[in-house]
Parts: sequence; C-alpha cells; structure tokens
Amino acid sequence: MLVIGLGGGIGTGKSRVAAQLAEWGAVVISADQLARQAVEPGTPGYQAVVARFGAQVVNPDGTLNRQRLGRLVFGDERARQTLEAIIHPWVRQEMARRVEELRASPQPPPAVIIEVPLLRPDSPPVPMDEIWVVHTSLETRIRRVMERDGLSRDEILARIQAQPSQDDLLRSAHAVIDNDGPWEQTVARLQQLWQSRVAGKERPI
Repeated sequence: MLVIGLGGGIGTGKSRVAAQLAEWGAVVISADQLARQAVEPGTPGYQAVVARFGAQVVNPDGTLNRQRLGRLVFGDERARQTLEAIIHPWVRQEMARRVEELRASPQPPPAVIIEVPLLRPDSPPVPMDEIWVVHTSLETRIRRVMERDGLSRDEILARIQAQPSQDDLLRSAHAVIDNDGPWEQTVARLQQLWQSRVAGKERPI
C-alpha cells in the first residue's frame, strides 16, 4: 500500500485529481474534510473556535460560518496560527488512525491519497512514501477560485500567500501533475503516473 501525499495550493485542482485517483482504486483521505469534522457543533474543536472568534463565526443554525472565519484568519497571521493549533492535531491523529486501519485491512488499497492543501514536506501529517503536487499558473488558480467561491482577487491572493511556498513543495515532489490545460490532458498524464508508480508495481504492505 503506497501512501501518497497530494499537495498543491488553492485553485490548482487537487480535489478533482484526488477524485480521479479514487476512481482507479485509491482511498482518499482529505484534510479539508477532516478539518470540517474537527469543528462540527458539539466537538471540542467547535467549542474552542467559538471561544476564540466569538458568535460572529456562527451561523443561525449553529454551524460555523466557514467563509467568515476564513476572512478573519487569512487576514491575520496570529489568528490563522490559532485556528491551525485547534484543528491540526486532531486532523493528524485521525489521518494516522485511518492509514493504519487501511494497512491492517485484509485487502489494503493499492494507494492511499493524503490530500493536504497545506502540505509541508518537512512536516507531513503522516509518513508518506511519495509526494505528488498538482500545479497550475497563478492566474489559473485565481480564476478558478473566483468562479468557485466568489472571492475577490485580493482575498484569493491573501489565501495563496498564507499557504506554504509552492516552490518548496515542487522541489520536494516525486511527481508534478500539470493541471493548467484541458482536463483530458491532465487525466492522460495522471494515468501514466498511476500506471508507472502504483498499478504497475508490486509493493509491500
């Protein structure tokens, strides 16, 4: 079972790439999904976030207003670090638990994809066999996030600047997935990568 860290900044298309790998048999563990679970109403994470940021980040139904919270933390380095300190330890623990559960299963998947927007090569959330990075131009990232989230250019740039350097991530990558062009081209490149690194090799559990 190969454990692959899938990195790439906001707007690069990591989630779409991860979904494609899942179609070929990989199990995807998404840091974003776990981060949402970490702050669901009633959890210690939720209580800590509300205690730190106040009722302004709570929707009428009691859930967190993630967009408002995002605007607060991406404009304030100390606030962002506080939020990460609340969420990240639980996310790392849950990732490790799931990886070991899959490894111990009677039929482990050929690969586990750890999808991490803030992947830091020097401090991965779990031990990884390889790092794959989804890469696009800055303008492509901005356009995609504008279309998806309705954020302004300045808001998107602030979020990009808050993420780890793409240069550091690219230098540490075992494979770089160019997702700047048509999706069909990305799938073709990804399929070659999957065949050479995963499907075409016998790997120990």
